[in-house]
Amino acid sequence: MKPFQHSFGRLGEKYFAETGGRLEFYPVAIHGSGYIMVGKVVTFNPNLAVAAERQRLKRLMENAIKTMYMQMENEDSSNMLTPQQNQHPTGEFSR
Repeated sequence: MKPFQHSFGRLGEKYFAETGGRLEFYPVAIHGSGYIMVGKVVTFNPNLAVAAERQRLKRLMENAIKTMYMQMENEDSSNMLTPQQNQHPTGEFSR
């Protein structure tokens, strides 16, 4: 996995500036096996310096996603979701 860019943290800054709310980021890992894991929320903190908050978000999201992916690599499927397809009465599949 390549290192994350910290610029996605700007979404939290913009959301806070426009609404006064704190944007929540959810780490999501998707494995080639079809398993999906969603981690604990990471909330934007407007009280930190802008650069520090961007780096904090980047670090937390990157670490959470790497950890979840490694759990899937080790086949610990206890906290994983498996994508499902919906089947129509005609037998056709849709996503």
